[in-house]
Amino acid sequence: MKWTCDNCNSTNVQVKMWVMVNEENEHNESVSDGESEDNWCNDCETHCKLNYK
Repeated sequence: MKWTCDNCNSTNVQVKMWVMVNEENEHNESVSDGESEDNWCNDCETHCKLNYK
C-alpha cells in the first residue's frame, strides 16, 4: 500500500510535515489535515488529494 495522487495515481507525492531542525532534521508528524493544499504531486506539479492504495 502506498499514497498516490488523486489526479494521476502517481506515487511521486509529498505531504507537509513538521521537522525538528535541531534534531538532525528528524520529522515529527504530518501537519496535513487532509486538505489538498497540504499535498503536492511532483508529476502533475499541482496540489492534490492523496489516496492510500
